[in-house]
Amino acid sequence: MQEYLDFLKGIGKIRKFEKNNILFFEGEKALKFFILLKGRVRVYKSTAGEKEITLHYFTPPNFIAEMPTFKRLRYPANAICEEYCEILEIDFEDFETLCSQNKEFNFLLISSLFEKIKILEKKLLENSLDLKS
Repeated sequence: MQEYLDFLKGIGKIRKFEKNNILFFEGEKALKFFILLKGRVRVYKSTAGEKEITLHYFTPPNFIAEMPTFKRLRYPANAICEEYCEILEIDFEDFETLCSQNKEFNFLLISSLFEKIKILEKKLLENSLDLKS
């Protein structure tokens, strides 16, 4: 993974975020590919009553919101920096070029997506157990 991070740093831009800075809001168009290099990011949904439901905490190194970026969708949730963070941002066009030219990177991306599926499965199980209580 470190070899790819070093390569990606050459095509992206490292941005620094202070604690409580918002990375993105639910509903915004996903235009950047994010990789968390340092810090901790919380992804959450807001309910109508302004309650926040945490979906997951990300620690480095980790891809963030790769699915909406890849599919050119809007972000399905909000992301906030829980502490000082360094995040590598890559424009979609550069990300797309990388995917079309590097199969090893594609395997890393697929692996990351599988991890997100596992996270969602766990969250669904937790919520279904809460409903039964």
